Amino acid sequence: MKTNVYLKVINHGIPTAVMKDALDSAEEFFNLLSDEKTCFASTDVHEPREDGKLCEGSEGVTKAVLNCYPSCPKPDLALGMPPHTDFGMITILNQTHQGLEIMDHDKKWHPVPFIQGALIVQLGDQLEVISNGRYKSVPHRAILNVQRKWFSIASLHSMHIEKKVGPAPELVDEQHPVAYREGSFGGFLDYISVNSLSKGKYIDTLRIT
Repeated sequence: MKTNVYLKVINHGIPTAVMKDALDSAEEFFNLLSDEKTCFASTDVHEPREDGKLCEGSEGVTKAVLNCYPSCPKPDLALGMPPHTDFGMITILNQTHQGLEIMDHDKKWHPVPFIQGALIVQLGDQLEVISNGRYKSVPHRAILNVQRKWFSIASLHSMHIEKKVGPAPELVDEQHPVAYREGSFGGFLDYISVNSLSKGKYIDTLRIT
């Protein structure tokens, strides 16, 4: 069985005030003037500025991505974020408003209902590779709202940046041959530094056909 999975988590123990403060801080950042935001920018995805560097440990990497989706009078003509999957193991999403959509196996888009204070957990490409395709990373996109802008904070968790990840040997047999080459978060960063999200996914380069 192969399935796309996302979870909606409530009663997670994180105070609502803490989640709101984080989103308020994201909104404050996006409300800065362009010159003020530029000082935090970096042209190298491997070396973000000191204030926004990847949090690396011996076992893995955590990266926080702040997104702002402005209001749009014709949201059917624009996307806040094009369709993509996240390369890490899991992504935990905190958001201010409904706007996330996921794709099912029939390539149809479905809105993810918004619940105040809930966290969305999505499986990423690394888990798809490790499971040898038993679990699929979740194709998703963000849509715009007619009346309001909204914000999200995505916390992406992956193996160490240079750690090569391949299918778990226990999940490989005659009925389930190796379906993916090894890949790393560092390889993903190399890929997105020269390819836009609309040009394809890094995991597609790892699939063995």
